[in-house]
Amino acid sequence: MWNSCYILAELFSQPLYVPTRALSLLWALPICLSIAVVYKAIKLETMRPGIFVREVLLLFVTIIGFLGMVAVALLGIACLAGQF
Repeated sequence: MWNSCYILAELFSQPLYVPTRALSLLWALPICLSIAVVYKAIKLETMRPGIFVREVLLLFVTIIGFLGMVAVALLGIACLAGQF
């Protein structure tokens, strides 16, 4: 048992290298869409297809918009700090 704890601790002390590219950010789209679908499926009182799709798309666009604004703000902070 202690051997598996040491292996797990080693994974956290030296994380694996995961190559990232700008194209990898597209994986945020299906995650945001699934979050919007599940959230609206739980919160809507009446489940009509037209209203549900409209609400899901509105929430999806809102999430993506805020992610974009946060990315621009963080890029601005990085430029001001001289890291970019």
